[in-house]
Amino acid sequence: MKRPRPPHPWRDLPCAADDLFEFTGALLRGDIDRVVRQLKSPERAIDVLVARHRLGPMLASANAGTDWFAALPQETRDRIYAMRDRQVNVAGRCLTLLDEIDAACRTESLPFLVVKGPSMALRFYGGVAARGYWDLDVMVRERDRRRMESLLTRIGAICLSRKPLGGAVSAWLNHSFDYERNGIKLDLHWCMSRLPAVRCDGDAAFARAEAMDLAGRAVRVLSAADELHFVLISAFADIQRGYLRMQSLIDAWRLLLLMPPNAWPGFFALRRTERTDRMCRETLKVLLASLKLADEVPALASALGGCPSTERARDVLRSSLAGWRGKAWGARSLPATLPHYAAWWTLSLPFRVAASHPAWRRRG
Repeated sequence: MKRPRPPHPWRDLPCAADDLFEFTGALLRGDIDRVVRQLKSPERAIDVLVARHRLGPMLASANAGTDWFAALPQETRDRIYAMRDRQVNVAGRCLTLLDEIDAACRTESLPFLVVKGPSMALRFYGGVAARGYWDLDVMVRERDRRRMESLLTRIGAICLSRKPLGGAVSAWLNHSFDYERNGIKLDLHWCMSRLPAVRCDGDAAFARAEAMDLAGRAVRVLSAADELHFVLISAFADIQRGYLRMQSLIDAWRLLLLMPPNAWPGFFALRRTERTDRMCRETLKVLLASLKLADEVPALASALGGCPSTERARDVLRSSLAGWRGKAWGARSLPATLPHYAAWWTLSLPFRVAASHPAWRRRG
């Protein structure tokens, strides 16, 4: 199933970028009716959020019966429903692929976790097609990467990622490889991040994994805290490259709401041992400030020591030349020195581009 690459989330917008933040923040706070009335052209903002930020399935599943949704132009509602219908199809095909992977892994006693995708949709959005995604994500322990790659090849999945100098070198500089089978994309993860000086404990995350019933399937998933950690690291990387989708902030919001108010000291203490504490803190600050959510979670806001201004947080995400704002923001939050990071970035760039850039991937 070929699909066109979606337009950039923040470039050449047909509406004010602030409208995207105002609408999304209101949706999460629960005062959407008031905010929609204040926007000059809410349907334009919604069109962008549906087409570029993957919010269509969520809007259709959670808001279809509301007054503000009914007041939208028919063509806007039709686009939202079209994305929901497409997501239903994608979810079904992802679950079919998951069944085959699960059967093969059980035969070979190869443990894996389901991350993001249908599991996150069901856990935190209310249905396997209630969140936008286009692929299936699975995670294995790093020592099991080669076994899983062999297994995926045997069931007919094609590795789209190119691996200069071989798989071992590419795997050392990347955290995942892309696969495809029968038009469905699969992301195989073996760690949360390859950023320099980061030390995520994958074995500990596997030990904390939880059982879940995924539409009649017994699977294992990351704990809510570990899934939040994974989402924050991914969002941090997307902000750095100027490509964050609003859905990532919504994912983080849904996850952090599950954390008890007294859980934040322990959460950040664990992140310090993995050297991702500042990355997570700064990403959470951007989330709370850009969407005006700090008052909704006072315990977290206090644990963060305050947030930047709304304008400053939004400025990090807005489009800039070569994404320099996000890069400058991220550079201040890395656990590595700037020379160390620059050296890693230069060395790893060809391997990261070969593994994940659409222009360089193999065709399935």
